[in-house]
Amino acid sequence: LSVRGKRLTVQGIYTSGEEWAERVLVALPLAQELGDLRGKVKSILVNAITTPDSEIAKQLQKDPKSLSPQDYERAFCTPFAATIAMDLTQNIPDAEARPIRRATDSESKLLRRIDGVLLALAVAALVAGGLGVMTAMTATVVERRQEIGLMKALGATDFGVASVFLAEAAILALAGGAIGCAIGWAAGGALGAGLLGRPVAGSPVVTLLALGVALAVSMGGMVPPLRSALRVDPTRVLHEA
Repeated sequence: LSVRGKRLTVQGIYTSGEEWAERVLVALPLAQELGDLRGKVKSILVNAITTPDSEIAKQLQKDPKSLSPQDYERAFCTPFAATIAMDLTQNIPDAEARPIRRATDSESKLLRRIDGVLLALAVAALVAGGLGVMTAMTATVVERRQEIGLMKALGATDFGVASVFLAEAAILALAGGAIGCAIGWAAGGALGAGLLGRPVAGSPVVTLLALGVALAVSMGGMVPPLRSALRVDPTRVLHEA
């Protein structure tokens, strides 16, 4: 590249989808020389790991004098974005430091909306799942009344009969939960890549929680059919057969 009479060699091409991909990046001394601004800097971007803002941080930005000495000291000892900006402003003459929040704020708002939608869908899915388990197992109990009656006639206790149906429901719940987790991982990765530009990794804790919820919903939906199964009269059922 030829810039103001200087020939610059391209060392590499940076592609990330960010605004920097559309600019030419050079060393600071060379940029100052090309702009005839030796020793001058317009803006500096500082990347820092910060703590999410709390009420103390918000109050510090609005009115630092309203904080008690203890809260003021705690705020400046915590790496809030606002405290880092204030510290830079106080220690660098003629400088103004401001946190860049546009990307993180928009991303946080988007994530909160997605969380609300997914929570509503999860609640609806739980209710539908419970009703589906209850309906399916009620039909199963009606179809297997003769089998239940034979089990009782051969000496099976209510606990034994219940354990058979509960075991079947538990196996189906765990299998369905595992399939649901796999679909959730795939959908989460696609959603994160499409909206946030990065995939969302699955969490083992969330997976175990999902399997536990699936098991709990299945057991809850089994209560009405199980009561019906335990009320089966073996004498009447076998006589009808």
